[in-house]
Amino acid sequence: MKKYLLYVTVLVFFFSGCGKDDSEPNVALRETFKGEELQLMASRKSGNSEWTALSGISVSISEDGFFFTLNQNNGNACEGSVDWRSENGKPKAYFKGENDTCSFDITIIDYDSNHLVGELSWEENLQEWLLVSGTDNIKGLVVDRVGNPLLGARVVVKAFHEKIGVLETDEFGYFGFNSQTPGFENLEGANNIVVYKEGFEDGRREVSPGAQYFMVLDEGLSGLNEGIVYGYVSDADGGEPLAGITVSYGDGSDVVYTNSEGYYEISVPTSENSVYAYGESHEKKTNSVSVEMQTDVQVNFSLLRSGSSMTGTVLNIDAVGVGDVRVTCKDRNGAIVDTYSTTSDGAFVFEHLKDGVYLVSVSVSGMQFIPAQQLVAVLGSDVSGVMFKGIANGKTGIGGNVNHAIDGSPLGGVLVICGSSSAVTDSNGYFVMEIEGSGSMAVTVAKDGFDPRYLQVPITSGQLVYITLSLSPTP
Repeated sequence: MKKYLLYVTVLVFFFSGCGKDDSEPNVALRETFKGEELQLMASRKSGNSEWTALSGISVSISEDGFFFTLNQNNGNACEGSVDWRSENGKPKAYFKGENDTCSFDITIIDYDSNHLVGELSWEENLQEWLLVSGTDNIKGLVVDRVGNPLLGARVVVKAFHEKIGVLETDEFGYFGFNSQTPGFENLEGANNIVVYKEGFEDGRREVSPGAQYFMVLDEGLSGLNEGIVYGYVSDADGGEPLAGITVSYGDGSDVVYTNSEGYYEISVPTSENSVYAYGESHEKKTNSVSVEMQTDVQVNFSLLRSGSSMTGTVLNIDAVGVGDVRVTCKDRNGAIVDTYSTTSDGAFVFEHLKDGVYLVSVSVSGMQFIPAQQLVAVLGSDVSGVMFKGIANGKTGIGGNVNHAIDGSPLGGVLVICGSSSAVTDSNGYFVMEIEGSGSMAVTVAKDGFDPRYLQVPITSGQLVYITLSLSPTP
């Protein structure tokens, strides 16, 4: 007896009145719910708009609609017969259990094949209960933070980013549909919903057919006049996904960032016609987009790396390019930014360099270079003409650099003569040449507009001698 009294306390969604006077059978009601399992979803006091989510209680209707089984927390509580009636113009359901303590009735306020809202007497108060039915549908309740039902909230059902269908919540905040609902034929693929309501932040969640969802919306800005733009951002050179890339639109007040797979999603107003993406090491790119309200559109980005380029050449003393020379570029902290092996003509290039001063060095087996390394400034534009000249190990030679005597700037185009050999400094003031002979040899350094220089340099056979000197402008 105590067991059934406990069930009376739990089965509150079937209780209200006892008589069947002036009633008649309601075949349509029985046909609607026969073979269904009604699951208790939420309750509230009659006249009170605040819903409270509930779960763990359900009632299964037999295939002929005449019997029921009450289930509590997946257990069989009691069984009995059910009589579907219309009484004084109102649909009612009478549930007669194995004894009087398991017999209840409910006055039905609203129903369809997906849900039932009924009124019953509970603890000397009238209560309303919302039950949902079906195993192949998606259903739920949308309320505000207090629990008030939200009428007219738009529920957009999606299969990933493809919109399957749209419907609105009723006066109880309820929504529900199945594959027979017009516009929802592809419901089996549904896996997420987005709920929109003016004056409330959008509600999003993953879903699956056969389940119910109690959704609470916070007050805020709605995305009713927005669409979802999503896609992937990759590197234009290598094609690899880019994480941490900023994606935005308009004035950039709303931003999102790509994840480790280069993926992003952002809500964009229908008034916008473009979105853009950029990163710390990648140039900004803008793509046009046509945004429709409450729809998803894919926009992918392929970003070029930002920064300037540095190009140069590695030559031998005969001004012929030297291939397969390792060129290393380091930043001001000594960290290697990039490396490059010269092509057959001695060319090398470093791309996407940030503004700064870089130390560039060259090395290859069997040769020594003038200079072996040099500082190169990259300041907002591409840099070209970086040059290294090399001489084979074991050769007798002389090399060095020539500077301006007043400001110390490198002097290009300076003629350097030693014996029967000569060379001209490059734009960075460097030169190198092979020498015939050894011992103390006279070196002449001359350039138009400057006083020439004459000096004796000790030349050692099989070695490269390095000199540094400056020229003064002619008065």
